[in-house]
Amino acid sequence: MNKKQKAKLKISFIISAMILIGVFARAPRHDTFKTFLKSQEATIYSNQCNDDIRTVLCNAIEHADQEIFMRIYNFSEPKIQQSIVRQSQAKKNITIYYQKFKIPQILKQQSNVILIEQPPLGRKLMHQKALAIDKKDAWLGSANYTDLSLCLDNNLILGIHSSELCELIITNTSGDFSIKNQTGKYFVLPEAQQLALETVLQKIRTAQKTIRVAMFALTHPKIIEALHQAKQRGVQVDVIIDKSHRKLTFNQLKQLNITEPFISINTAPSTLHHKFAVIDNKSLFMGSINWSKGGFSLNEESFILLEYLSKRQIKKLHTIWKKLTKYSEDPLTTSLEANIIGEDLAINTRKAA
Repeated sequence: MNKKQKAKLKISFIISAMILIGVFARAPRHDTFKTFLKSQEATIYSNQCNDDIRTVLCNAIEHADQEIFMRIYNFSEPKIQQSIVRQSQAKKNITIYYQKFKIPQILKQQSNVILIEQPPLGRKLMHQKALAIDKKDAWLGSANYTDLSLCLDNNLILGIHSSELCELIITNTSGDFSIKNQTGKYFVLPEAQQLALETVLQKIRTAQKTIRVAMFALTHPKIIEALHQAKQRGVQVDVIIDKSHRKLTFNQLKQLNITEPFISINTAPSTLHHKFAVIDNKSLFMGSINWSKGGFSLNEESFILLEYLSKRQIKKLHTIWKKLTKYSEDPLTTSLEANIIGEDLAINTRKAA
């Protein structure tokens, strides 16, 4: 190989390296379990930000030194089950409250494993999705421990270093907790249904600038009415719900005589399974609960209010919201919603078109 060929090869190598560096530089960073270990604040994870929630939860479970406590509606994800099995064989104490769980036979044979089924009672569900590791690391959010929920549906979970929150999860009680410069409240329903609902309504009613809600099912009349009133007083209110519940939501709008559109529909192929709200970029509601009457007064649910959001948390939530708005449409762009809301809005829709 002569000098000219070597020079060309060197130039080609440099160009290729620069292209690769550019690609990786533009690729969105994702958070891992190491992010949680290094962070002193609550860490937000979402598959919409390329976070591998399943791997994060597996790592959290396998990181346990002594005990694992779980309250989960549906638990079928094989890799997380394998992590639980390995920890049971390592003689870690494991307690799982569940509604749906095809239990590996080996777990049934372990004396250090407590499995408590909570079957549905009529329409009442044990709908919680909370995990406590070694009484110091808490994990909760909207995701069930299933392939669908962790890999395909839009979900959000939080990892929080808090012995106070772990104690509340384990004892299944409502209360306060803190982490770094943030304070939080943990609500267990239906026991704390009145306090929980009033807290949500109070935050909406006192919002100054912005309210963002991403909710699988939004049908609670008091919350819908409070959101509409906030919009009327000048707050920027943005709401996105999953398409599977749009009919119920818009029927509720009709019953409340709300004709001003302010709720958008998720149009992505994946399910919007989120259950979070951000108020004035300061406060975050998130957990297992849909904002429905059943969510607040019937099911066993849990959610948190996290105050004084950090810049990192706000940025992460903004990224999630940006992805959601990319796949959402105005509720009045389809004939279905127009028919539900009423003839007047159908006329307005035709005029706008």
